[in-house]
Amino acid sequence: MSRDTLDVIKHVVFCEAAKQLVITDNPVVKILSELRTQGLASVLFVCCCGCKNNFKLETSPRLMNMDTSTAYNDINVRAVWGSIVTGNGASHLKEVMATMDAPSFVPACIYEN
Repeated sequence: MSRDTLDVIKHVVFCEAAKQLVITDNPVVKILSELRTQGLASVLFVCCCGCKNNFKLETSPRLMNMDTSTAYNDINVRAVWGSIVTGNGASHLKEVMATMDAPSFVPACIYEN
């Protein structure tokens, strides 16, 4: 579980206003917006419906490429590796992403290594 998700869960557990919402069977957290989408990963802003405290949630951890100091989302790297080991390439993965109406995320440098 990501650190961002744990922060939201901890907050909701200790927020008195959120506890009252649970008792009345109301939603405790609401998604406010999606800041950006990077392939299969997103950055979301969520709000505690009890106290209106806002949180940023990244749906995938970032992995650093030590050669270039570039960070890639874990889920995107896994999709690339899955594409490689099944005998497909960057163009096939881009086509699959386009079919799902998801933004392309396949930088050439991932396939070069």
